[in-house]
Amino acid sequence: MSYSGNRLSKEKSLYLQQHASNPINWFPWSEDAFKKAEKENKLLLISIGYSSCHWCHVMEKEVFENPQAASYLNEHFICIKVDREERPDVDHVYMTAVQLMTQSGGWPLNCFTLPDGRPVYGGTYFPLQQFMNILTSLQKIYHENRDEMDQYASNLEKGIKTADYIKVNETQIIEESKLHTLVEKWASSFDWNDGGQKRAPKFPLPNNYEFLLQYGKYFGEEAIVEFTHLTLHKIIRGGIYDQPEGGLMRYSVDMYWKEPHFEKMLYDNGQFLSVIAKACNDRPSLEYKWVLEQTVSWLETKMQSQAGLYKSSIDADANGEEGSYYIWKKEELQAILKEDFEKAEEFYQINGNGFWKNGNYILLRTSSFHEFSEHHQLPADTFKSWLKNINSKLLDVRSRRIAPVIDDKIIFSWNCMIAIGLIDAAIALNDVSHFNRAVVLVEQLENTFVSPDLIFRINDDANKIEGFLDDYVYYVKVCIQLHQYTLDDKWINKAIKWIGKIQELFETKGELFYYSGEDALLIAKTLEINDNVIPSSNSVLANCFWDLGVICSDENWLNKAKAMLQHVYEGMDHYGSGYSNWAILLQKVIKGDLSVNYLSEISRKEHLQQLKKLQDIVLFKKDIQAGITNSYQICHNKNCFLPEKDFGTILEKIQQLLNQ
Repeated sequence: MSYSGNRLSKEKSLYLQQHASNPINWFPWSEDAFKKAEKENKLLLISIGYSSCHWCHVMEKEVFENPQAASYLNEHFICIKVDREERPDVDHVYMTAVQLMTQSGGWPLNCFTLPDGRPVYGGTYFPLQQFMNILTSLQKIYHENRDEMDQYASNLEKGIKTADYIKVNETQIIEESKLHTLVEKWASSFDWNDGGQKRAPKFPLPNNYEFLLQYGKYFGEEAIVEFTHLTLHKIIRGGIYDQPEGGLMRYSVDMYWKEPHFEKMLYDNGQFLSVIAKACNDRPSLEYKWVLEQTVSWLETKMQSQAGLYKSSIDADANGEEGSYYIWKKEELQAILKEDFEKAEEFYQINGNGFWKNGNYILLRTSSFHEFSEHHQLPADTFKSWLKNINSKLLDVRSRRIAPVIDDKIIFSWNCMIAIGLIDAAIALNDVSHFNRAVVLVEQLENTFVSPDLIFRINDDANKIEGFLDDYVYYVKVCIQLHQYTLDDKWINKAIKWIGKIQELFETKGELFYYSGEDALLIAKTLEINDNVIPSSNSVLANCFWDLGVICSDENWLNKAKAMLQHVYEGMDHYGSGYSNWAILLQKVIKGDLSVNYLSEISRKEHLQQLKKLQDIVLFKKDIQAGITNSYQICHNKNCFLPEKDFGTILEKIQQLLNQ
């Protein structure tokens, strides 16, 4: 059944298009919807999701395609559909409301509001009968106890506006002990057998692992370093990693990284490249290098648009069945791999470990590349050739299956994350081709999304959405990364320009920054503070202020980073996982502004060798002086030491400074 008045058919968003044939008179987020609600004195249903969300599809099928539910909604409510990837500002407001009401959140997000957009009730997935009961109850209360509902909405609105407000103790002193307390408390929840947190589902959180790896190396905490590598090894050997093709899936429904929720998100994979690259810098291995190369190849093959930009996600479902594209029958594998099956059966655990359900297996591993190749007496090159061969056969068969839908929406900040991941991969692999990919991507992003004084989040002929704080800050971050690789000042000049624009567009009366600019339809502007599957835009920005302050010797920016950190400092040790990117900044502040200055020309090859050793520990800059050769200088806490000719001496002094 279709509804001829549905307004979503003209929308560009794949998620909105997926709901265009529902029998519900959906509106996109627009003034028209609010005006109609006011005019007809009706409650609003604001329903938020995204194209690759499995439970969004389930609720659509069970509820939004149901004639009875649609008829009741069309008669008594005004219904708005929102793609959270297009409008994260709308999602932030109503997610905050639902979390305040229910102490939980997720997608699909369904929030009922007064005609002016103030929430009165909400939740996530609702089965049909429960949803119908909610509709009738809300309708009754709205018309019989309007004053009571209005008062509740007013109180909730205040809660939304103050939810992220943090009172700052102006006299608090930043201490190293805070960092150790944070890790000690956090470590009590570590799964020392399988990595990650001791719970299910398990979300891979690359920023968590970046912090833990840095912390372990900074402070000589070898157990933390071991735990981080354990976690990453369990992830890249688990079903959550697409073994034949590459790419990380959304999360694991169990505690063993075995059974994934099969959707793939671009932002997960950009961050995944970065953390695997940094783990590879710490402990180079064929396995880490393989995962980096394989994931870059998958991104280019499956996620890249014709314009060279990267699409946002791949659905979990194919042909209405979750995971069907990725799973295998044993007999099928035997027929495909023939004489290679026995070895592949062991490698990919086509046994009780890999068994899923209904005779299907999820490909995963329990051994490292080194262990497997040594056991079978295979030289590294022979092993790699064998693995490429069996994966090629599997992918050839898989390519003929019904594939999950790819959402071709291009999101600016997520593409910046891919560029950052490519730069990190280039450093780890000593492969300039990955860096060149990043430069081409950034230049294409600039040509498409960046105007002289504005960045767009989404920018195509049918759909232009101005950037939010994360779009701006990830562009600044990628410019800083490009500078660190090239030492070309043009990238720092861009970072300086756009960090000034951020202050102009998003700064609050305090030190933190709103997630969005003005929108007359939104009841509140929110602050994004907690680090989650993506680090908070405020924590990324605070790190950018610090890095620019070090590179440009600008104390104002260093002080700005410290002031932002003060807003989260007091409570961050109670929830380390939710403050990992802030904790990266806290480490920087504790260790002090630390840079290596090149006083003479240096080859690209030599600079990249130093960058690989010291990435995330110091920042590099150059101040070339005539008549000087092979000269390096350390600057620390506004004090520059005498130049050194030998970089080995520089490394020793940096270690001494870090150990103070």
